[in-house]
Amino acid sequence: MMSSVQSTRRAVRPEIQALRALAVGVVVLHHFWPVLAPAGYIGVDVFFVVSGYLITGMLVRELETTGRLSLSRFYGRRLRRILPSAVIVLAVTSVVTALAVPADEAARWFRQILASTLFVQNWLLAAETATDADAGLPSTPVEHYWSLSVEEQFYLVWPIVLLLATGLAARASRFGRTVAAVVVGLVTATSFVVCVVVTGLDNNAAYFSTVTRAWEFGVGPCSRSHPS
Repeated sequence: MMSSVQSTRRAVRPEIQALRALAVGVVVLHHFWPVLAPAGYIGVDVFFVVSGYLITGMLVRELETTGRLSLSRFYGRRLRRILPSAVIVLAVTSVVTALAVPADEAARWFRQILASTLFVQNWLLAAETATDADAGLPSTPVEHYWSLSVEEQFYLVWPIVLLLATGLAARASRFGRTVAAVVVGLVTATSFVVCVVVTGLDNNAAYFSTVTRAWEFGVGPCSRSHPS
């Protein structure tokens, strides 16, 4: 019981929360006062790294403590944390769009609202910015859901990757931690290479794609020297 309490308390990391707040802050500053924070968009990168660090640590601790990983519990926690506020914002935006936005523009807004609801906003934006003409379209109130979509798509797959890594480790128990670390490292390295290649071909696709962003979630766990 004591170890469980200590683990819960240890999960509260003020320095990590401050870093996340700073990352969000520079993104907001970049959007409202771009002259003051021309590179503020890197706050998204920082947020992804920190999120990967925290979520992977939680999953690894569960695997080490219980020997298993409950996907239903993990996904349930994610839904309870994300859905209430996300749905409220999307519902309010839908009502305002229906009442106040011109019909020719409202169609695009509703398309993005639907994509945000399904957590595929990043892929829609990648498609909509595929041409220079589309890239210049005005932003919508839900455009920021692209980063949440990337995060949720990654977390849909990441626990399964860790389970596969654990399965491989169990087959080679003598080198269990090494096998698991290699699997995570390979996923991270592959995503980084894809990111570099795609960036040279299509900046917008590289910016919004979950595949090219996955390495940022993996950098945090790869930097762990010990469980936290």
